[in-house]
Amino acid sequence: MFCANDLTAKEICDKICEQRGINNPYEFFYPAGSWILDPLELKNMDKAIAKTMAQKDDNIGVFFDTDADGICSGTEVTEELRALGFKVQTFINSGKAHGLLQGDQLNTIKISGIKLLIIPDSLDSTTDGYKELHDAGIDIIILDHHDVRIDYPDDIVTLVSSNVDYPNPDLSGAGVALKYCLELDKVFKTNHAYNLYDL
Repeated sequence: MFCANDLTAKEICDKICEQRGINNPYEFFYPAGSWILDPLELKNMDKAIAKTMAQKDDNIGVFFDTDADGICSGTEVTEELRALGFKVQTFINSGKAHGLLQGDQLNTIKISGIKLLIIPDSLDSTTDGYKELHDAGIDIIILDHHDVRIDYPDDIVTLVSSNVDYPNPDLSGAGVALKYCLELDKVFKTNHAYNLYDL
C-alpha cells in the first residue's frame, strides 16, 4: 500500500508496475504482436466456430451477464455476429447472479426460436439449465474465464475457457469473447473484430 497524494502519474504507474512484478512497463502496455496467442489455443474454439457456422441461417441467442465483463463480452459477440450477417437475439439475466437458472429465463429462451445460445462470461455451477436447453433443441457455446469446477459434457455444451489448458488463465471473459470474434473474422476474411478491442 502506498499514498499517491504527492506522486506524478508516471510515478504512480511505476509503483503499481513494481508491486505487480511488471519489469518492463512499456512492453506490458504496448505488447508486440508476437505476444498475442492464437484463438485456436483455447480448447474447443474450433468446435465453437463450427457450431456457429452451422447456424448461419438460423437465429442465434447471446445471453448477457450484468457486470462490466459480461456486458462487454456480450456486446462483442453480438456486434461481431451482426456485422457478419447473423440474426441475433439478446437475453439478459435477472439481477447479478451468474448463470441461467433464474426465474423464467429458461422458458423465455426455449420459446424464442433460437437454435444456438452463446453465453459469454457466465458459467453456471450446474449443468441442469444447459441440459434443459439442449433437450429443447438448442446448442450451447460458453465463452468464459471462471474456474471450471465440474465436468461440462461435450454433448451438451461447447465450453471455451481461458481456465482450461490455456497459457494465459488470467484472460478476462471479454478477452475470450474477443478471441472468438477474431477467429470468426479469419473464417469470413474480414477484420471487424478489431473494432471491438476497446471492449
